[in-house]
Amino acid sequence: MKNVKEYFVVILILISVAGTLFLGTRYYKKFRIVTVDTSFYDRQIDSLNNIIKLNNKKIQTLDSLNGIQKTKIAGLNWRLKGLKTQADKNKKDYEDKLNSLDSLSHNDLTDKFTNTFH
Repeated sequence: MKNVKEYFVVILILISVAGTLFLGTRYYKKFRIVTVDTSFYDRQIDSLNNIIKLNNKKIQTLDSLNGIQKTKIAGLNWRLKGLKTQADKNKKDYEDKLNSLDSLSHNDLTDKFTNTFH
């Protein structure tokens, strides 16, 4: 009977050790640190950073060209305003002369025409 108790105790100890090892390895697998080769990702990040830098330079170039074009447009708008003012003045002068000629009689118109070229 003593042998049976000893075997029983040994079996219990073996079962508890096996259980501890089994649970310990499962726990270890959950929390172990996985090392991953990140060189590919580092190269990818560097490549994307270079693309971003190039795009930022293009944006700066386009912004400066946009500023130049806006300046040119402002200058042309100023010239157009001046030309519009001149055209309005010429139109008013034309209408005034046309109205003054329309109001003249046939004889007055002939005299004015003759005096202009004389």
